[in-house]
Amino acid sequence: MSGEREPGGDSRGWIERTLARLRPHRVPLTLAVDALVVVACWNFTYLFRLGFERWWSARPAYDLAVMLGVTLVYVGVLGYANVPRGMWRFSGFAEVKRLLFACAAAGIMAAAAVLALGLREVPRAVLALHPVMTLMGLCTVRVVYRMFYEQSRARRRSGSPESRRAVVMGAGEAARLLLAGLQDQGWVVLALLDDDPAKQGARIGGVSVAGTFEDVTRPDIVDTATHIITAMPGSTLAQRRRAIELASATHLPVLTVPSIGELRDGGTRIERLRAIEP
Repeated sequence: MSGEREPGGDSRGWIERTLARLRPHRVPLTLAVDALVVVACWNFTYLFRLGFERWWSARPAYDLAVMLGVTLVYVGVLGYANVPRGMWRFSGFAEVKRLLFACAAAGIMAAAAVLALGLREVPRAVLALHPVMTLMGLCTVRVVYRMFYEQSRARRRSGSPESRRAVVMGAGEAARLLLAGLQDQGWVVLALLDDDPAKQGARIGGVSVAGTFEDVTRPDIVDTATHIITAMPGSTLAQRRRAIELASATHLPVLTVPSIGELRDGGTRIERLRAIEP
C-alpha cells in the first residue's frame, strides 16, 4: 500500500534531515567537536599517566587555564590546516596524515609554551602523550561517523526495490576508484572477482574479493545481483574479452568502465559506466 513505510524509515529520515540542516555549519561544528576531543584527551592523558587515585588531585591549580590554552592552540592549528573543511564521510588516509601533522605541530607549540612560561607542575609525560591521544581521538570520531553514515546508506539502499546491485570483475586500482564512485551513486557492490591468487579473501573499500572470474556464475555471488561490471581498463584485449564472455553467461546486463586511454586523457571518470553487448 502507498501508505506503508519502511520500518525505521522515519528515524533514518529524521537523522538525515538533521544532518542536512547542520551541513552549512560544518566548519564551526567540526571545530567544536574537535575542541571537545582535545579536552577529553587532556583529561584522559592525566588519567593514563597518574591513575584513578591521583589523576585529579595531583593537578596544579592552574591546570584548567593550561587546558584551555592547549585547546585553543589545537583549534588554531586545525583551522589553519583546513581540517574542519574535510567531509567526515570521505575520511581516509589523507585525512589521517593531515591530522597527524596538525597534532604534532599543535603538541610541540603547546609544550613549548608551557615550558617557556615555567609551568613546571604540568607533568612532562602529559605534554608528550597528549598529542598522541588527541590524534587517536580525532581519528576515532571520524571513523565512527563514516561507519554510521555508510551503514545508514547501505540500509536505505537495501530497502529500495530499485537498488542496483553489482558484482565487479577486477580488484585492482581501477576497482578501488570505481567503488567510491558507485557507492556515492547508490549502487550496492556485492562482491569483487579477480584471478590474482594474492587478492583472494582481501577486502577493498569494504567489499570482499569472493573468487575468480570463473566464479561469476556461482549462485551465492550473483543470485541477488542486477548487473556485472568489468573493471579492467589496463588489461589486454584478450583478458577483457574473456571476462565479458564469462559475465555474459549470467544473462545479466554487463557494464564496463572507460578505457585506460580515456581515463589518462581526463575526458571521463571511471564511474561513467557504459553498457556492452556480449
